[in-house]
Amino acid sequence: ISGGIPPALVTWDAKGNSSFYLLTDEFGEPANALFLDFVGEPVELSGTLSSLGELYVVRVRRADIQKL
Repeated sequence: ISGGIPPALVTWDAKGNSSFYLLTDEFGEPANALFLDFVGEPVELSGTLSSLGELYVVRVRRADIQKL
């Protein structure tokens, strides 16, 4: 992330299927610095979900990210 790879969230459903979400700041801009403290940590977050074709994007505010 600090080298420019965008942050992403991976989730799994009950059947083991994964979904990937590109994480941005609340304005849809790259948010690498916003997520540095959470790399490799389980988190709970909320934000605004949208899609660009088959790519899911979640716009997130810092206040809406919590370590579990």
